[in-house]
Amino acid sequence: SRWQSDQCTGPAIFSLNPPYQRPAKARAFLAAFTSIVPTIYVHTYICSVNIEEHLHQPAFHSEQHRLKFHILVVARQFDALARRILKPHGVTPPQYNVLRILRGQKGRPLAIQSVAERMIDPASNISRIVDKLVDKKWVQRTPCKNDRRRADVSILPLGQTLLQGLDEPMNRLFAGSMANLDDKAVLTLNAHLEKVLDNTDDLLNQF
Repeated sequence: SRWQSDQCTGPAIFSLNPPYQRPAKARAFLAAFTSIVPTIYVHTYICSVNIEEHLHQPAFHSEQHRLKFHILVVARQFDALARRILKPHGVTPPQYNVLRILRGQKGRPLAIQSVAERMIDPASNISRIVDKLVDKKWVQRTPCKNDRRRADVSILPLGQTLLQGLDEPMNRLFAGSMANLDDKAVLTLNAHLEKVLDNTDDLLNQF
């Protein structure tokens, strides 16, 4: 494949807005990154690598089979990209998901079970995730007065500040992944994926 190089100065996808204070590990990572690579080159494919090359597989049984692996590999790539941004700040993708859910509550507490139902991966151990977030003082857990078995959780100012600092690099990263798609293509892709989502929902309801 041929490559096209776009020069940009500094690690833009790792930039964070003030007043966010990066943890020491993140500051060390960025210092090392900028000292080694003061100018980075972002490479984009003119002739993209296809799914067959990604999986080192010469062919698929059908286009439907090929689509399934496209979805699986793209999901894996999104997860890997997110981890590269989040790891220096001591956040995992599931923890980030929970923080964003709670930010969307605009200060209103949410039952832990309700948080689990809204997660991208509902199989995640929500109790353990919340424990970690409480330890880092990013969220607060409050026992329910009417039901001792239930606890509500809400985001704290430190969690809000963390998300504000991560918004720009995360948005920049995912915008870059859609760089070659215009609005019409995005709408069409969303419409097709909604059909696949509906089909998988129906299948799950049969078990």
